[in-house]
Amino acid sequence: MLFWIYYIVSHHYLRSDIILAVYQTNLKEAIDYLLTQNIFSLLFAFLGSLLILIFIGYVVRIICISMRKRIEFASRRYLWGSLILTIFLLFLGVKVTYSFVGYEPVRIMDSFKNSVKRYTSFAKNRQERMQYLYNLGTLSVLPEHKGIYVLVIGESTARDHMSVYGYRFDTTPWMSQFVKEPGTICFKKAYSNYVTTVPVLTYALTDKNQYNSVSMAQAYSLIEVAAAAGFDTYWISNQERYGIFDTPIAEIASMANHQIWLNGDVGEYIRSNYYDEELADQTPDLKNADNALIVYHLMGCHQLYTERYPFKYQKFDRKVSKTSEYDNAILYTDYVVSRLYDLVKDNPNFQGFIYFSDHGEEPDDGTAHEPTEFSNQMTRIPLIAHFSERYRENHSYLFSPLIDQRSSYWTNDLLYNFMVEIMGIQGAPMEESNLTLGNIAYDRTKDNSLTMHGERRIES
Repeated sequence: MLFWIYYIVSHHYLRSDIILAVYQTNLKEAIDYLLTQNIFSLLFAFLGSLLILIFIGYVVRIICISMRKRIEFASRRYLWGSLILTIFLLFLGVKVTYSFVGYEPVRIMDSFKNSVKRYTSFAKNRQERMQYLYNLGTLSVLPEHKGIYVLVIGESTARDHMSVYGYRFDTTPWMSQFVKEPGTICFKKAYSNYVTTVPVLTYALTDKNQYNSVSMAQAYSLIEVAAAAGFDTYWISNQERYGIFDTPIAEIASMANHQIWLNGDVGEYIRSNYYDEELADQTPDLKNADNALIVYHLMGCHQLYTERYPFKYQKFDRKVSKTSEYDNAILYTDYVVSRLYDLVKDNPNFQGFIYFSDHGEEPDDGTAHEPTEFSNQMTRIPLIAHFSERYRENHSYLFSPLIDQRSSYWTNDLLYNFMVEIMGIQGAPMEESNLTLGNIAYDRTKDNSLTMHGERRIES
């Protein structure tokens, strides 16, 4: 029944990553998703399920009455007919499913179980990883690399809807000017490694990626490595810390020296109580900060789009309402990113400012970023980096290759490599110069770049 209900609503077969997404969400996000679906499909699925349950209940009732011998012979014939029909339908369902996909429900649940096991093992092995870093001693940082670095993680932002990337509507007025400033690089071919948040950031924020054999349990996080190198670490988030279940992202964030969660700690029904600009208002005073990694995690353009921006940012109001709402959310995100940049740009210790998104979005047909509804737009993301004048002067050997690589293919599971490189951290668990943006050995092309955790090749 669950398989058919999902198929009626989404027109795709259920997959383990969908179950995993449900496992890692909260009630509010689930309701937001349902509100974006076709109401007639949902109604049809609900009524169909109800009729099946009524039928099964009626058969069970007749069986109970029959066992008490309070039924006439004619009804007994109906009973046997119902039982035979029920057994036939069950057999047919199992037979057809087994014939085509090797009993899909068992395979899916097995895959789901393995995914959860990999995520939980990451948390369980935290002490082992920390011991390894302790044994290495304090990781060194190259001269003149110490300073303040800001990493802004966007949410559900497709570069196809950003005017800085050529979109026909002016959704990113600040970024369009920002990329013209000295020291700013707008990377043209950045892609996500998956299309849902937890799988994406689990790779992006650790040394695990699609191209290596590092196990999730043994993967080191960017926060761990930065702290071991002497950086003061901040995690400032407008997303929930925990949903119904813990996630690897919360585990990674919990390693930061300073943590600010605008939406509390735990809950099954967490709303985003603040617009993203509150992140700037809640940022601690950085005047005395001299060596820090500050990570912001936005709510960005996540469904429901109308909940992501104040009314004054309702600039676009075209006939395609979902797309207009999404464009408004991107316009507001542009403002938020400008606020976060303003906090550090004049700090004498400022070194670099990086903005990217976890994955894209498909607002035009309402499929958002559902893996079974995969489209290339769901993987096309922004990546914009800005470096201070001091950084560019001291590290031209890094900045020049980055300029040359602005049209290179890049997937965001390589973010860890990129950040470790630009922050000048030495001795970190990473020996992948060919996977490190900014390194002259970087070799990613359209032919060898992957997404969906290696299941698909990147398409332009």
